[in-house]
Amino acid sequence: MDFTGRTAIVTGGARGLGLSYARALAQGGARVVISDIGADKVGSGTDATVAQAAAEALQAEGLTVIGHAGDLSTEDGCRQLIHTTIEAFGQLDILIHNAGWVGYQNIEDLDVAFLQRAMDINLYAPLWLCKHAWPHLLQSRAPRIILTTSDRAMYAQYEQTGLVAYSAGKMAQLGIMNALGHEGAQAGIRVNAISPVAKTRMWGVTEEPDELKPEWVTPGVLFLASQHCEDTGYILRASNGQFTATRFTEKPRCGLPARPCTDQSRHRRSRRCRLGPHQTSTPPYLRKPTMDHSPVRITAEETLSDNWYLLKKYSFDLRRRDGSWQTQTREVYDRGNGATILLYNREQRTVLLIRQFRMPTFVNDYPGYLIEAAAGLLDNASPEERIRLEAEEETGYRVGHVEKVYSAFMSPGSVTERIHFFMGEYQPGDRVGSGGGLEEEGEDIEVLELGFEQALAMVQSGEIVDGKTIMLLQHLELRMLKEGW
Repeated sequence: MDFTGRTAIVTGGARGLGLSYARALAQGGARVVISDIGADKVGSGTDATVAQAAAEALQAEGLTVIGHAGDLSTEDGCRQLIHTTIEAFGQLDILIHNAGWVGYQNIEDLDVAFLQRAMDINLYAPLWLCKHAWPHLLQSRAPRIILTTSDRAMYAQYEQTGLVAYSAGKMAQLGIMNALGHEGAQAGIRVNAISPVAKTRMWGVTEEPDELKPEWVTPGVLFLASQHCEDTGYILRASNGQFTATRFTEKPRCGLPARPCTDQSRHRRSRRCRLGPHQTSTPPYLRKPTMDHSPVRITAEETLSDNWYLLKKYSFDLRRRDGSWQTQTREVYDRGNGATILLYNREQRTVLLIRQFRMPTFVNDYPGYLIEAAAGLLDNASPEERIRLEAEEETGYRVGHVEKVYSAFMSPGSVTERIHFFMGEYQPGDRVGSGGGLEEEGEDIEVLELGFEQALAMVQSGEIVDGKTIMLLQHLELRMLKEGW
């Protein structure tokens, strides 16, 4: 997989699983920061030379890797690791928390110091790391977080006596995964977990194993770190090169009962959950607060799909103009906001457009290939910043000044997206690449330079049917008429 131009942190990265992850990421083109405190095989002590030696070994292979030997049991240590990464490479795209500690203490013997040590690396470290990494991940085009859980915690048959503190910390990372996956969804931050089964120092293995090799886990981690992974909230169990993905979820449309279940009502409810969908109201304490004078009261909110973007069903009361209230239900598709730009050349009287395949148009009795103005989702960037990047990525032209002309909702009956419309003047010398979009995102874009009158004629002939593009062409036509070009 190609990680060129991306920066990754791997904690516990100087040996075993972490070193395997770091090497593979760097071999894929990533710039990698290895963080390792250098503890001995029972997790005691520190040795700064361990991380440095691992980094130097990978550097000798021609890879871009630096070492970090800080203590991640404190917020300051985690903050310092993120600072080191940004100072060295200017960005952060991938955070892999692999560092861990296994200690055995029965519940009757559990003491504060032992529990604190387990929580420091398995609970507090991922929280502090994510806190300080978050602002930088928001700037990434494909931000990924990978936490580490364990079969010892998830499956009763694999538990061992004395692992209560370890199991608590490993299950806590799944809660962090779910919470941050939800919090980062709109920004494209994908948060997943790996449950590795491998013979490492934590198994007491110091020699090369014949089976359950660390490098056999690595392909799964690479996928979770890649732009190809668009899912969030999954646990990838990796053992001997075999992978199983698990995600905790409740059967769709099976809500909580409004009152305690009797034996009879419990039977009815279980049949209802098995046989099909039903509508449930959101409890009052989960409803969005509304003022008495608001014309809308949301009464229920249900997620129908979050496989790509977010599709929800809302039930709400709407105050009509005569003052009466009417209950309605609508499905709302939230894909974030976007920006589009029409690049034009005044002297040549030309415009730059693109042609690409659009599946929704194909299934609506159209060939599927649309001629459009360059556009893209904001992905937490400002409209001006994003449209400059999209214009260069799709057309190959790097524009300087862009002028916002308006913003508009394009399909307000069902889609939340607001598009910001821009105009930008280009010159032949502004071309810095071939354009075409990103292959890893499925883009295969053809760049078209058309005469302005030709483009308008294509609107009339039905060759250009994209709404945002038609709006921009008509805006340019009105400007030309007004300014007498």
